Amino acid sequence: MNYLLIETSASICSVALSIDGRIVSSYRNDEPMQHATVLPRFVEQALAEMRKYGADIDVVAVSGGPGSYTGLRIGVSTAKGLCYATGAKLVQVSTLRLIALRFVNEHPELADDATIRPMIDARRMEVFTQSFCVDGKPDTDAEAMVITTESFKDTAGTLYICGSGAAKCEEILNNANIHIVGDVTPIADNQMLVLAQEAVDDGRFEDVAYYEPFYLKEFYTTAKPITQ
Repeated sequence: MNYLLIETSASICSVALSIDGRIVSSYRNDEPMQHATVLPRFVEQALAEMRKYGADIDVVAVSGGPGSYTGLRIGVSTAKGLCYATGAKLVQVSTLRLIALRFVNEHPELADDATIRPMIDARRMEVFTQSFCVDGKPDTDAEAMVITTESFKDTAGTLYICGSGAAKCEEILNNANIHIVGDVTPIADNQMLVLAQEAVDDGRFEDVAYYEPFYLKEFYTTAKPITQ
């Protein structure tokens, strides 16, 4: 089965092409928030690469959030367009779980009873977060959390905090069991492929017409409505 992976939930935009369970090409732009500019080019390059293999896209996998509202909209709308054009199936993967899996993959020394807390910056002292076991399975629901000195105060086991929101914890959390390990960026890579394949195996396909990203919070704008 062949997958096109799209990740636009964070500041970095990335795309990867997987054929028969192997990543054969990947595209990444580290310049922040250039998704609308670079994503169409990445997709075009990936499709050209797929034609070289004489293959077709079976599944388009998109990082479904939470994350940047604008980034998610760009990624999901692109994924839907590809599905309409090619007849591919659509699946989504959890951005928080993708971050957790990337962290675990980069730290094989983690104890089996450790807890992973990916955090996505949600402005001010708020983060989007969720708790995961080392095997990548969630043990809480995703939530929007305001970080205070009381956060995770009663943590007994070893807790690793990672992701774009982790820096908010460095100066206000004082617990020897908590390790702030810095930013881990969600990327279209082998970990995303694992989650996409899992969704396919479980039959968790999204409705191309009605699927919406998981924003976790309502989107607010300070723009004033136009009046006649």
